[in-house]
Amino acid sequence: MSRSIEVNILCPYCGFGQVVSVYTSVNVTIDPELKEKILTDNINNFVCSDCRKTSFVSINLIYHDMKRKFAVWFCPQGDMSEEEKEALKKVAYSIGLGHYLYNAPKAYTWEEFKNKIIECEKEN
Repeated sequence: MSRSIEVNILCPYCGFGQVVSVYTSVNVTIDPELKEKILTDNINNFVCSDCRKTSFVSINLIYHDMKRKFAVWFCPQGDMSEEEKEALKKVAYSIGLGHYLYNAPKAYTWEEFKNKIIECEKEN
């Protein structure tokens, strides 16, 4: 299942604060339309209610393709902490997706993230 959360954001242009909904998990087997949104840069964007400019919310996001059995992490703030990695490992193995979910490649820039998705699709 894809998952979105509400976050408080300050517009990088005018500083106006607002709450926006962003994805932290995208499951393209269940929600295939989200793949195209990622590849065309139309996900996790918001339009400022004050200045009307569009900005990207750079937040950790996992792309998960259950059908092809691969996942890719977008980690814009750098690698996960050891505690986060251990929690992920427990969850991944408990739901039976341990190997490919836990060992999913990580990307630290948006372009690298999209390229890794395309690479993984070719391999699977």
